[in-house]
Amino acid sequence: MVSQYSWTALIIYIGLVRPYKDPKFYKLELLNEFFIALVNYHLICFADFVTDYNTLQLIGYSLILTMMINIVVNMFILVYCAVRDTYKT
Repeated sequence: MVSQYSWTALIIYIGLVRPYKDPKFYKLELLNEFFIALVNYHLICFADFVTDYNTLQLIGYSLILTMMINIVVNMFILVYCAVRDTYKT
């Protein structure tokens, strides 16, 4: 539970301080922190208090989907910036 509070504090810190000059990096950092919090909420559900196998299977699929969405979004941004910079020169 302490880890959830630390990620919440980190998201609040990033929102208040805005450590990046470029707003794109700021938004990307907040998006990645949000996905980290979602993954941690999924991992909490794998504790011993969830005993139904079907529920655990659905949580696992949801965890995989959440991670895949994060990877696809980050890869899209990476490829978009690379292509944009290539044609900019």
